[in-house]
Amino acid sequence: MTDDNAFRLGPHEISAGWRRLADEIGQDNGADAVDIKRVAADVEGVRRAIFDDGQTVGQCGEELDEVIPGTNGLLYRGAAHMSFAPRESAKTFVLLTILIAAANAGARVLYLDLENGESTMRERIEAILDANPDWSDPVDAGALVCVSWPTLSRAWKPETWAAALAEYSIVCVDPLHRMLEAHGLEEKDGFGALVGSRIPPLRARGGTVVMADNVGHESRDRPRGDSRKEDDTPQVYKCVPVEPFDQVRVGRVRLVCKRSRFGDTNRAWEARMGGGIFELPETRTESPKVRAAKHMAEREQNFRRVVVAVLQEEAPLGLKRLLEAVRERDVKVRTAKAKEWLSKLVGDAASGVVHDEAHGYELGGFPKGVPEGDSRPPIEERIGGVGQTPPPTAESDPVEEARSAPDSGRVADCLRVLKAGGDPSGLYTAGRSDSLGPTSPTTRRTTPA
Repeated sequence: MTDDNAFRLGPHEISAGWRRLADEIGQDNGADAVDIKRVAADVEGVRRAIFDDGQTVGQCGEELDEVIPGTNGLLYRGAAHMSFAPRESAKTFVLLTILIAAANAGARVLYLDLENGESTMRERIEAILDANPDWSDPVDAGALVCVSWPTLSRAWKPETWAAALAEYSIVCVDPLHRMLEAHGLEEKDGFGALVGSRIPPLRARGGTVVMADNVGHESRDRPRGDSRKEDDTPQVYKCVPVEPFDQVRVGRVRLVCKRSRFGDTNRAWEARMGGGIFELPETRTESPKVRAAKHMAEREQNFRRVVVAVLQEEAPLGLKRLLEAVRERDVKVRTAKAKEWLSKLVGDAASGVVHDEAHGYELGGFPKGVPEGDSRPPIEERIGGVGQTPPPTAESDPVEEARSAPDSGRVADCLRVLKAGGDPSGLYTAGRSDSLGPTSPTTRRTTPA
């Protein structure tokens, strides 16, 4: 009979169980235990590969899909990118400009040039630096290493390849079809093998991969060769000339995102090129993160409005009942996010929402008396020391007295000012030395609580 508890064991307990079983069988059966010991070793290898070498959700940082500084949102940390273009369309110039900007912002870049040669690459780097005098030379600083015609081998193990390049945060291959040739792979269907052995190992170490390619012979709207190039690459750009350019004539190029797992699909970046000008591509559209942040801010504001509306009808409320009432008004929010927003709401003095651990959430303490069915004393008496506040002297300022009184919460402060005949509206106004504003207790009085 199978023990159900066996299915509740964690990976480390399972592998330890295999080892104990192998030892026991080995003691009783000698050579007959060879197979079970081999299985135990295989289990250990699988466990190590998945649980030790792999990355779990809990290991990731708070910042997901992080844009690499200096790239205007074009490159994401730990992702693979591809830029394809027709021949003679400034593809290399555009990539070099982006990578030099990234190197100036702190990245370490390795550029594997398989097409142009060291003199041409140095000439292009110099032209880009001349056009952007605020940038330092990343080659001299060691932040950009450009290697032309490197020797590549298909025999290298993936983990060896990744470890050898671990010091670089960005690795660029230009052009991709030359790298396929160097690995003895056919352009038509060799990309899948390259993806498995060269790209994921770099990404697993947090590296960013950039690949340059040409457009297809038949379809001008995708990279040449294997159609899986787009399917297996998270971020794909097409680089197209918008206005013609050369060494003396200034034109423009456009990068259009054809595929994105980060929400950039159909976004476009443009830059002037030629005539001694080499700009970093810029976009006029909002990034996915900006759009998401705006959407989240709108959701939070709606949540705040609904919470206040609920508490105006019924208060005080505990967290569970408050969230039930909020959700009944068609506000969808996770409990963890609701707690975060409620904490910010209570911390905002202008909201009027207050909270104490014993009774829950309510509005500002201005309701008088005791709600029907509530056995507690009136709120004025629940706030410590309110009833014992002495009347103000001729020289006293009720607002300053409230500020200097022992901290018993915003509600108590407001009630003290009301009892003293002051105006509590400016009590928590930030950045004003005169909390009552232009109105003073002697010219404007409210009815005492």
